[in-house]
Amino acid sequence: MRTFKVRLLACAILLSMLVTSGCGKAALTEETIESLTAETTLEVAEETSAETTEETEAPFHQKEIVIDYYKIPDIYSSYLSEEEMAVYNEFVTAWLNYEPMIEFDDISKMGNVWGMIKECFFLTYGDFNEEIGGFLVVGNTLYFNYESKSKEEHDRIIRDFEERVLSFYDGIDESEEGIELARHIYINYNMTLDYDYDLYESENYTFKNSSGYVAMMEGGGVCSSFAKAYSFLLRQAGVEAFDTSAPKHEWTILKIDDKYYFADPTWDYTYDPKYYEYFCFGLDQREADGFKEEEMILCCNGDFLMSDYVTVERENYYK
Repeated sequence: MRTFKVRLLACAILLSMLVTSGCGKAALTEETIESLTAETTLEVAEETSAETTEETEAPFHQKEIVIDYYKIPDIYSSYLSEEEMAVYNEFVTAWLNYEPMIEFDDISKMGNVWGMIKECFFLTYGDFNEEIGGFLVVGNTLYFNYESKSKEEHDRIIRDFEERVLSFYDGIDESEEGIELARHIYINYNMTLDYDYDLYESENYTFKNSSGYVAMMEGGGVCSSFAKAYSFLLRQAGVEAFDTSAPKHEWTILKIDDKYYFADPTWDYTYDPKYYEYFCFGLDQREADGFKEEEMILCCNGDFLMSDYVTVERENYYK
């Protein structure tokens, strides 16, 4: 704005001088005045527009997330049969609707599905009566043992969970994708964690206290809790992610730019993102930590070696 005022004033003085004194090789005609005024106006308009562009930042638009409990890692389709996928979907639907049981044609199809539930639908442990066992299988029928006393209470547990999940995307712009998105979620999530050292030392693990549910809702739990919850958050945001483990430890595999890397929220358990060393790192660093690739398995099924299904990059994403 200062440039505009100075140039306009200078133009006015010049015009006044030329008109009154008649200086210049040619007389100052009305056409000349109009031409000079037009050129000055254009120059001022262009500079004002450039200044406005430099000072104005792109508006923030919160990234919208729609929670999909049927979303599983793409890689799991390489070993899950269509029947097993159908069983998983049926299980999720029944639990969400507070149904008392599911009748299967063949309960043996639940085989790989149990691991899928622990990794991808750990919300089930939010309404899970551990004292009498959360599930009861009789013949080909699976019975749910809910801790809640009504569907209204059950639905409230689901709503509370979904509100908590969505809170981890606060401050994430709709334009963020890939590595930027994964790191932003990692920072938001890690700031809530509180490792349960008492549980780790006692090894008194249960389905619930070692689940992604307790990490999501309370920030508590151990490595398996932290990894499952982070993988879930990534998948809901459209980033391929699942878990792997080696003796006494579990962490996340994520896919960035069509390449696989590791992320370990447990070993980055800190409130200061500048100290994060285990986000999007490679196999060399993991092996330097003492873990062997041949001992790494996919957490949904302990019989599946990680290396049989994915090739994790040797080098870290951030060189």
